[in-house]
Amino acid sequence: MTKRVAVIGAGIGGLVAIKECLAAGLEPVCFESESYVGGLWHENENEELTRNTPMYKNLVINISRDILPFSDFPCPADWPTYLTRSYVSKYLDSYADHFNVRQHIHFNHRVNRVTQNPITKRWTVRHVAVKKDGRTPHGEEIEETFDWVLVCTGHFQQPHVPVFEGVEKFKGMAIHVANYSDPEPFKGKKVLVVGPGTSGCDIAVQLSQVAEVYLSARSGTWLAPRLDPLNRPIDLAINRIIWSFPMWLQDWYAANFLLPRPPGHLNPSHKFSAKWVPVASSVFYERVATGQILTTPEILRFADNGRDIEFVDGTIVPDVDFVLYATGYGFRFEFIDPEVFTDGRVTAQDEFDGMRLKKNWWLWQGIIPPKYEGIAFIGLLEILLQVRYIASLIAGRTLHPLPTPAEMDRQIVEFRKTIPRTHLVNYHPAFVNYFDWLAREAAGAAPDAWAVVREHGMGTLMKVLTGPITPVQWRLVGRDKWDGAKEVLEDVCQRFQGGILDAQVTRRMTKK
Repeated sequence: MTKRVAVIGAGIGGLVAIKECLAAGLEPVCFESESYVGGLWHENENEELTRNTPMYKNLVINISRDILPFSDFPCPADWPTYLTRSYVSKYLDSYADHFNVRQHIHFNHRVNRVTQNPITKRWTVRHVAVKKDGRTPHGEEIEETFDWVLVCTGHFQQPHVPVFEGVEKFKGMAIHVANYSDPEPFKGKKVLVVGPGTSGCDIAVQLSQVAEVYLSARSGTWLAPRLDPLNRPIDLAINRIIWSFPMWLQDWYAANFLLPRPPGHLNPSHKFSAKWVPVASSVFYERVATGQILTTPEILRFADNGRDIEFVDGTIVPDVDFVLYATGYGFRFEFIDPEVFTDGRVTAQDEFDGMRLKKNWWLWQGIIPPKYEGIAFIGLLEILLQVRYIASLIAGRTLHPLPTPAEMDRQIVEFRKTIPRTHLVNYHPAFVNYFDWLAREAAGAAPDAWAVVREHGMGTLMKVLTGPITPVQWRLVGRDKWDGAKEVLEDVCQRFQGGILDAQVTRRMTKK
């Protein structure tokens, strides 16, 4: 009997989940509370009324278009190197149409509750039709049973706002960047942006055109510019050879050849590998260098007069009008008991804290809760290969079966011990090794040396080892290999070596 799979959310993860489930011979049923695909990337006409979204006007993604796409559906050749939100939305719509996934989506259907039958181990999904606002119920609640549930709702649900001494006395306006749209309302004002992450740096640049801007950092941080010194996308500069270097050598390479030293109070004392590295545009460095963005250390307190803000080094910024918290997001899964996600470390009886939920996940390989068979959380560590692995697992086609719950727990404990020592510490394992494992288990699709040589020859293997690490590498071999993978790989390598931006401009100028 064909296994039924509930897919919650029709964003990036949900779209891939539907497509991969179909390819594995499963029956996916997707529930999407909105009337469109793409999740946060879709430009919603009602967004300005609701806000509370990580998206804002003129947002540009922080990964290049060769790293972004699904491994068997490359972006059009004449698209920009870094895409705006509208391009990403267009790409997701094209993907949905190309693979005919819309017919498997119940649009304007909100999932109210997901529970497991303790005897059959199958999952009950209660959902209801909603109006176009995505929230207001419109009809009776429906109950359906599934063999598996894939949670693909992302992890930008709950804005995190830190608490500082005296903040309740502040007479200006303090908001999370989830409520930020564009710089116009801040014109002529004094604005403090808290948090030097990708969004914090990007919004500080936007605001610096119209306002006096300060950027507060709790600690220094490395920042990755979008382009390397040769004007190539910096996320294409790491290859498998470099990734195989010892960590100390990767740190040395990044600090001396790859990344500029961040300015002012952003100057880090830690090594490159010790923390997640946000992305900042070259304009950000210019604005800091010209004093249009002033950096400060962490906030100590908000002054009694309600306008001044004091920092841990004793400096004070007077008469602040706005504080924008670019301090990240916690998790929120309203339709399922948090005990499932955290193995009881957070329960439904606890006062909700999205960051606490985020820090206490307990998932084998960042996907499966050991004690709850038949549910997977997609996107905590990765999306595309996680979905391919889960679809193969449900279909009984993985290289190995699931470990026992006890063994899963043991592996999670071991993984958490390595978090302070791993390159991508915000819950990311060493990504190449992790991606290879997922691909190998799912479909024998890891680009291992002999498999690549046997399928495509030594020249392709050299491109895999020395070229950019792009998603198409995991479509070269294996059960679900893609015939166009080799051509895309060669194109990426050629453009990267020859100057990707120049090649792209030439394409546009000569296009008929």
